[in-house]
Amino acid sequence: MFSYVVPLFMALLALGCGNYEEGEADWGPLSAGLQCKLVTERSEYVLGQPIVIEIHIKNRTDKQVIIYQSPSREETVFIRYEGGTSKSKTDRVEYDPPPSSGKQLFLIIPAGADVRYMTPEYGRDYFDRPGRWEMRSTYVFEYVDKPVWTGKLKSNLLRLNILPDK
Repeated sequence: MFSYVVPLFMALLALGCGNYEEGEADWGPLSAGLQCKLVTERSEYVLGQPIVIEIHIKNRTDKQVIIYQSPSREETVFIRYEGGTSKSKTDRVEYDPPPSSGKQLFLIIPAGADVRYMTPEYGRDYFDRPGRWEMRSTYVFEYVDKPVWTGKLKSNLLRLNILPDK
């Protein structure tokens, strides 16, 4: 449906690493030692205004974790609430299989560290109408070579309020 828009995970504009002490409820469920969350600068935007979404991946183990730079699959669900009903749309992206190990980019996440990806600006392509929105992404990493992390990583539920264009 939205395949012409650069996928969330592939658009890596910035990468940071650090230790953050947010509440556990801010994160998606734990998956083989990793957790994911989506964050925006604020919770309210005007229709069409650019929205930058940060994707955080936290290593909750006591060892470093190696992941491939992008998942095998990505699924993001957008839900808009209008007059007591909800309308959802799903953006699914399938990525090409990873190239040979000598040609790919891996990311090492130290024990206890949080890496951060910043997405490009989103606007009308995804949040195309005023209203209350919810968004959740799931990233699937299917990689056969060890010691690269394999699993399904689900984010927290991000809530935004999109105001009408004035």
